[in-house]
Amino acid sequence: MKNEKEKIQDFTRVAREYCQIIDALDQKEVGQGLNILAHTLPTLYLMALDLPQGDTVSEEGFETIVSHEEWQAIFLKLQGYFGEKDLYFHVFNPIDLTDDRPVAGSLSDDLSDIYRDLKEGIVRLGKASEGDIVWHWKFNFSIHWGTHLVTAMHVIHCLLFKGDIKTNDEDKK
Repeated sequence: MKNEKEKIQDFTRVAREYCQIIDALDQKEVGQGLNILAHTLPTLYLMALDLPQGDTVSEEGFETIVSHEEWQAIFLKLQGYFGEKDLYFHVFNPIDLTDDRPVAGSLSDDLSDIYRDLKEGIVRLGKASEGDIVWHWKFNFSIHWGTHLVTAMHVIHCLLFKGDIKTNDEDKK
């Protein structure tokens, strides 16, 4: 069984890998990129589940490091990469049975939001307390990027197995 320090190190490694994948995704064919994401996102999810709660956030709080312009550059790059495969429909809150109206979503938005929330912690490594970074990662996982991640996994699964995306099975990672 891994201790907390090892769990944090494992999560940090996978978070860095994810950001590197997103940074270079447009260098792959769409099917290859989706295949890589289909392998990386579940690992990231499992590692986030295992993260400790982290320490109480310092009084200074966390100012945004990844600017909206930086986020938008990633989003637009991904939007161009996925093209017409970017948009999808889903039910916003699947456990609210009183509201089953579909809403539009964007794979680019999902992946960009995950990127930003992870990158915020990665950039702070060595500058802020590890407890603060882990707290933010875990908190934002529970309220924000975790939902984007599971939605993206569903969309990617549909694209790979129900869509017309061609993949190269030899390039899964």
